[in-house]
Amino acid sequence: MRIPILLLAAALALPLFAQDGQRMEQTQIRAGSPDRERAPEAKITKEDRKHAMQLLESSEGPARGMRDSSTRAYALFQLARAYQQSDKAKAIELYKEAFTASIAGIEELDPHVKREASMAPQQILLAMIPLAPDKVDELLPQLAPQARERVVTQLLGYYIRTRQSDRGLQMIQRIGQEKEIPYGAVSKLMETYGPDHADDRQQLFTVALASFRDHQADHNGFTGGPGDFGTLITQNYKDLPSSLIMQAIDTVLTQARKIDSEAKDQGRPRRRQHRVVERRRAVEWTI
Repeated sequence: MRIPILLLAAALALPLFAQDGQRMEQTQIRAGSPDRERAPEAKITKEDRKHAMQLLESSEGPARGMRDSSTRAYALFQLARAYQQSDKAKAIELYKEAFTASIAGIEELDPHVKREASMAPQQILLAMIPLAPDKVDELLPQLAPQARERVVTQLLGYYIRTRQSDRGLQMIQRIGQEKEIPYGAVSKLMETYGPDHADDRQQLFTVALASFRDHQADHNGFTGGPGDFGTLITQNYKDLPSSLIMQAIDTVLTQARKIDSEAKDQGRPRRRQHRVVERRRAVEWTI
């Protein structure tokens, strides 16, 4: 069974055609077109919209009936995108079907190309985040680890932007189970906490400290970058218990000394620790 590609393309192109016409007109005006008068905007009538929706609906059955899983996933994904503005529930349903088909398509592939194909279900979940973040969370375990990382990061960013602090904390804890957590995201999440969320702020910083301590990679200490654990300390030390901040700084110093010792043994340049020491002395004054 073949999907009526021309019908699907016509339905998808209808709103895009109007947008392209407006962009072309704006470009001509900016370029100094002699005709300065604004041309009448293309209007999409109710009949046009009704016809477009009928075309979309007529494409759903053939799309679901495609035998090849990867092709079926692509067709369902495109249909979901078309429905995204007009029918959120329908778009979510089609995205979920596309995701299931894309996972099945990966299983049908040769092992040597499965890694590249794993990006298809990733793209579907990324498109779903603004519509149904809860559903994305449910489907995440089915993704391969290399594809899951980007979705988790984008989902965390969505929770931070929409000020869903509890879900953001849960997502950071989930990231911490697999890798070192993103300290820049932690800092942004902490900014969403009000004065009455001191316990939540302390819990989140404790999670960040544990992540930094448990990952013995070549940390830079206080680099001043937005995603650096040292920067997280400097941005939040006034709002956290001094004992916790001192513990965090001592952890950074311990790792910095270890790195310096290893560098000395291997004849590599040593890292400077003075910024860490200065911050520790500044915090001591607040105790």
